Amino acid sequence: MSETQASSPVPPAAWPAYYEDEIDLREYFDVLRRRWLVVIGIPVVAVLVAAVLSFFVLPPQYEATAGVVILKARTDVQFEPKIRTELNEDVKARREALQAMVTSRAVAAQVIERLGEQLPAKQRQVDVLLDSVSSKLTGDLLTIQVKDTDPDLAANLANTWAETYVTYVNPLFSDVAQTPETLAPQVKDAEANYQAAEQALVQFLADNPIQRLQREVDDLQRRINKQYADLRALDNLIDDVKVLQAQLAQGVASSMPTTVGNSLAAVFLRARAFTVTSGAQLETQLQLDPAAWATSPQDAMSWQRELDALLTTLQMRRDELSQATQNADWEQRLLALQSELEHQRARQKELTDSRDLAWDTYSSLRRKYAEVKVATEAPDLQ
Repeated sequence: MSETQASSPVPPAAWPAYYEDEIDLREYFDVLRRRWLVVIGIPVVAVLVAAVLSFFVLPPQYEATAGVVILKARTDVQFEPKIRTELNEDVKARREALQAMVTSRAVAAQVIERLGEQLPAKQRQVDVLLDSVSSKLTGDLLTIQVKDTDPDLAANLANTWAETYVTYVNPLFSDVAQTPETLAPQVKDAEANYQAAEQALVQFLADNPIQRLQREVDDLQRRINKQYADLRALDNLIDDVKVLQAQLAQGVASSMPTTVGNSLAAVFLRARAFTVTSGAQLETQLQLDPAAWATSPQDAMSWQRELDALLTTLQMRRDELSQATQNADWEQRLLALQSELEHQRARQKELTDSRDLAWDTYSSLRRKYAEVKVATEAPDLQ
């Protein structure tokens, strides 16, 4: 018989260092105790700010709802369990499809057409209007929810949306048998509507005021930017002249002769001034001998008179430029052009959406007509 010797326990001195680590939470609680105002104050302030924004700053949002009941004619027939499961799945898919069509662009476009001027200009765009509409399905009850800052408009929109939705989906999901003879006039009308919408869009693009308006906006914006750039340049020159006047005044008060650097600075200031304001050549404005700058510069009083005259010219030029900018009324013209440009872009989008909607309607009816025609002409298979 073999004997196994039991291992002796490891003494504490041989334990790894991390065995001796202790978790001390007192320092964390001390931090929380010292900073309790911050810990509690930040959430309280956030709640108060949110409450103020909700009640006094942000406009209230009203919600109106309209209910639509999903009905389907059916015959009470008992099927096998497998068939019943497949039928239940079909019903579920049908309900999901009906709910998805609540926010269809086709329904939204028809709602806009029905309400017209009752909707604000911004909401007469399909994408904007769809943002305020949602739906909820509970059994056979489909609830259409509309949010708006105007409670009357929200209620009117919800009711109109429900009526338009029912009118739109009933022909698509109806169990009433349709024949090629009943569908043919609808296909013809849908084709005519599509061609009219396409022609309206083509005519708009042929005139295409958007490109012309964009060019006018860009040109006017460049002119405005140049005017403001010239004004800023003149302001900088005026400041430079005033600084140099102060430097020369200190030289006169101390009876110090002017320096060559001051003379050159005055010459360059004048050069910059005439370049910016009138574009005239420097030689026609200054009757100075460049060779004399380094040897016999004019005294400080002479340069002071030169700078006074230059400052007067700059200020007069700035006043003229500022007055011309105000008289031109460029800012108002730019705003008017931008407004017209946005209007024309919205018009193009509206025509494009109408064309796309007409095409979708025409395509759907044409496919349905083909399916019904094939089903009618095919022999019955027992």
